Amino acid sequence: LLLPLLKSEQADIRTRAPEAISLFTPQCGVAIPNLVELLSDTAKNVRLQSVWSIASDALIWIGTASIPVLEKELPNATGTQFFGITAVFAGLGEHAEAQATAPFFLEHLRSGPAHHRWATMYCLSKLGDVAKPAIPEYLSYLGDSNFNLQVIACRALAEQGQDAKAAIPKLIELTQKKGNVLSTRTHAAMCLGAIGPVDPEVNLVELFKAMIAEPNAFCQERGLIALGRLG
Repeated sequence: LLLPLLKSEQADIRTRAPEAISLFTPQCGVAIPNLVELLSDTAKNVRLQSVWSIASDALIWIGTASIPVLEKELPNATGTQFFGITAVFAGLGEHAEAQATAPFFLEHLRSGPAHHRWATMYCLSKLGDVAKPAIPEYLSYLGDSNFNLQVIACRALAEQGQDAKAAIPKLIELTQKKGNVLSTRTHAAMCLGAIGPVDPEVNLVELFKAMIAEPNAFCQERGLIALGRLG
């Protein structure tokens, strides 16, 4: 009864149907091909929810059964289909089936389209230890002119903890910058907190205390979070 609704002419229905289908696990595996097709659907409903995003959430809820289908689509995926597929692999990143895609995403980060880099780094950051070979790539994006790529690189490095200690000098540099790089700066600080005090020559406590003492409330908040991450 629900499968035909995935092809409804109304975007509202196409965004509600995946949510309803995902409630019927494991029986809803039959809907996987239809949901994968919706990953290319760019329409939004009246609540401004994207059809492709809701479909990716449903595929995550269904679980690893969707991975073989998505793997076949991945090499040629573009646009929202690519973003939806990466969202599913990120959401299932704790599973070995999703982690097995790490080599593809690492190579894609190196040679794929520039507009895929944010989603690729985000996906890799959720795949656990198998993504450690991507650390040098994350490091290179800390100096990118696109601050959104700097931010996701910080977040990806934070997931690697002390294995990302090579990033400390650049992260300190970013943390000490002020002005219009506030977002990058605070993400760099929180990344330093996640990596931890691995270098006795670097006093991260004093660095974060200096941020907390600044008049900007957002900077104070992120400095406190970073300090708390040190344990």
